[in-house]
This record gives sequence, structure tokens and C-alpha cells, in this order.
Amino acid sequence: MAHLHHGSLNMLNKIMPRQPKFRFEKHEVYKGCSLVKYAKTNFPSSDTRSKDILDLIHSDIYEHMSVVYLSVYCYYATFLDDFSMNIWIFFLNNKDEVFSRFKEFKALVEN
Repeated sequence: MAHLHHGSLNMLNKIMPRQPKFRFEKHEVYKGCSLVKYAKTNFPSSDTRSKDILDLIHSDIYEHMSVVYLSVYCYYATFLDDFSMNIWIFFLNNKDEVFSRFKEFKALVEN
């Protein structure tokens, strides 16, 4: 399980002013963060890497956690290209938008 740290989301607000804004209480800790840190194991190392852009994409979808949104978005999806190690974030109203956002992401990267 992974998600952006609240500090990263604050930085995202600064560099992407047209995206939804997030407001955090500093004392809030996402429950998943504290639970995952108890039993952390490493993935086995691998010598294989993707050989080109879009060969392997890691993705996940997240609910809004305990964030107060100033817009209508309830979820966000991340797409990480294994070759370039670039990550894209798409904000969603519903989970059923993921596939259409993936197609949008794929078209964006291919062009």
C-alpha cells in the first residue's frame, strides 16, 4: 500500500494550482500508514527492468482518506511507468472512471 504523504500533497497544491486543493490537520495520521509500518517486509530484488515506456505500469486507486476536498473529487488514481519512473495522478469522481483515465494516460504518454 502506498499513497502520497501529506507534505507531498501540499507541494502538489503549489506546483499544480488548477488541481483540487487539499487541507490537512497536522495531527491526523492515516490509519493505513500506522498499520503498514508494523509488519514491513521487503520485496525480493530483481535485475529485470522494463525496456521501454509503457512496458509495465503500476497503478492504484485511493479514496480521499481524511482529507477535506474543496471540489467534487472523491478518489485519485496513480499510474507509474516502470521504465521512466514517472508518476501521473488523475482525480476521479467515481471508481468506474479508472479505465477511461488509464486510456487518457496511455494516449498522453504515447504522444
